[in-house]
Amino acid sequence: MGEIIYFFTMHPLLSLALIASLLLVLMYEVNQRSLNLNSITTQQAVILMNKNAKIFDLRSSDAFSKGFISGAKNSPSSIDNNDPKINKLKERSIILVCNTGISAAKEATRLNKEGFKQVYVLKGGMAEWESQRLPVEK
Repeated sequence: MGEIIYFFTMHPLLSLALIASLLLVLMYEVNQRSLNLNSITTQQAVILMNKNAKIFDLRSSDAFSKGFISGAKNSPSSIDNNDPKINKLKERSIILVCNTGISAAKEATRLNKEGFKQVYVLKGGMAEWESQRLPVEK
């Protein structure tokens, strides 16, 4: 314990940077939990796909045409929930995919607010899917 106090007194800038980094990580985690997002791994996504989950790929049409998850529907940037077919999915599992999982989180938040019960974001997005060498259609 004495060594930690000694380090903090001898290196105030490094100590401040460490505390700031820890606070940022903590704030990020609290924010993610407050958004009520369900991030899933690629393995969990495959399990949900086998249980008839609907997949929406939020990437651009160009990126989608280069490769997509089997059965995915391309919906660049957002899902039109005025479409009666989409409204029927409020009780089904929906997996949102983007390049890295960041923009899909925003769309998941919107869908949650609009009454969709089981919205999931693929953690790491298509980058993670492809890095694990999972099948992609073109």
